[in-house]
Amino acid sequence: MCATQALTALNIDNPIVHTADDRVPIWPTETFGSITHTKGIAAAIAGIQDCATGVGIDIEKLMKDSQETKLQTHILRDDEKTQFNDFGKQVTHPLSVIFSAKESIFKALYPSVKKYFGFDKAKLIEFNETVLTFEIMHNLSKHVQSGLKVNVHYQLVDDLVFTQCLFTTT
Repeated sequence: MCATQALTALNIDNPIVHTADDRVPIWPTETFGSITHTKGIAAAIAGIQDCATGVGIDIEKLMKDSQETKLQTHILRDDEKTQFNDFGKQVTHPLSVIFSAKESIFKALYPSVKKYFGFDKAKLIEFNETVLTFEIMHNLSKHVQSGLKVNVHYQLVDDLVFTQCLFTTT
């Protein structure tokens, strides 16, 4: 429903988003978008491909401290720990934010990569109060090469984190 509304706002004639066998949204020709949901909340964003090629949004409930500790090895690279610790001085749930950011990166880059890639492919290198900057650490496709810098905007509201990543190939 959210995806249809996002496409309707762009005046797309047939604003239907189908789902592939691997659960990836199939956006109408010459559009792109992203869908996210968590308990009781859903959102979608869409755009026309002449502006960009991919967008990723994610919304997550903040993890409990015990979850943040337990899941660090699954979400963080070993060489991200210094940045992670520094980021933890700025926000209360740093792993929740980084997890959501990496989910947004995956969603934004997937249309250019067209295959699954793990959290280890993106490394947090910088951050401020609203933006995390990641570096892609492996060649994933012609347009997504090692060394690519990707910005993810983030916002913490109550017990939620919202992230957004826009990707252009030009």
